[in-house]
Amino acid sequence: MSAGEKLGLLSDDLNNMVGPGTSGGAAGRGPDPFDGAQIVANKERNSLMVMATPEAWRKIEAAIRLMDTPRYQVLIEATIAEVTLTDQLRYGVHFWLESGNFSGVFTQNNSFGVNPTVPGFNFIISSGNFRVILDALASITNVRVVSSPSLAVLDNQTAQLKVGDQVPIVTRQQQSTENPDAPIVNNVEYRDTGVILQVTPRINPDGQVDLDIRQEVSNVVEGAPDAINPTIAQREVGTSVAVASGQTVILGGLISDRQSIGKSGVPVLRDIPLVGNLFSGVNNSDQRTELVILITPKVIRNAVDAKAIAEEFRGRMQLFGAPPPKR
Repeated sequence: MSAGEKLGLLSDDLNNMVGPGTSGGAAGRGPDPFDGAQIVANKERNSLMVMATPEAWRKIEAAIRLMDTPRYQVLIEATIAEVTLTDQLRYGVHFWLESGNFSGVFTQNNSFGVNPTVPGFNFIISSGNFRVILDALASITNVRVVSSPSLAVLDNQTAQLKVGDQVPIVTRQQQSTENPDAPIVNNVEYRDTGVILQVTPRINPDGQVDLDIRQEVSNVVEGAPDAINPTIAQREVGTSVAVASGQTVILGGLISDRQSIGKSGVPVLRDIPLVGNLFSGVNNSDQRTELVILITPKVIRNAVDAKAIAEEFRGRMQLFGAPPPKR
């Protein structure tokens, strides 16, 4: 929401409070203090012009101070990792977490999502302990971090992250009916594929943060060579959870199977007609992977919180050998 839009809403709320005003007040009551009061929003100057009696102005000023408060921000730290499911993880990361020795990592509020919208799982863990889980996974299988973004978003606004490609999709084809040799004109729309993460935080007065999370993972799969549009495989998970500032939510359950066919053999000899198959072979491999998303919200209420988060980020950069950002 822009400053002008916020100012307009504030002006509307104040005008609703003031009302149209009545001459002389209601029967049996004194004169209306808001009678004749006018409030006009000046979006260019980001200000309000108020014309009212001193008594009405005191009430209007109190209402402005109550409503015109700065909105909190939430820093969203996300880590999106792809885990290869080996024999030790044949049942997925969910089963591995429940069967492993992680009782000291999870918080007491370790239930499944408040409102899971599609199949999947989520856990809530204490601040910083998500690295313990990632390190434990990396010790038994291959863990590939797809993306690890950090971004700040206003309270009750949606933060969106896209990592991937735009795939052209033909929505309509046109050709002149008068000339059969006329070229075919295609109308094309682009579809986002890859990793798409949407997070909407809502800060509660008690410090809890409600997170509406929707995660989509899609990729183009091989289809018929003469197909107009590609086939897009899609995995999606959505949930609503409530966590404390600094706690981490683990989302998972997005499992995919990939089959690949490769050909190997003796160079040159494998390309000889008729007998080339004697010197070559076909390798079929299946790979199962699961996408795990870790999201940590941190509430920024004032400059002190913002400075603390900046110092933490600066410390991480120094830990990895990067030069610290200029103050």
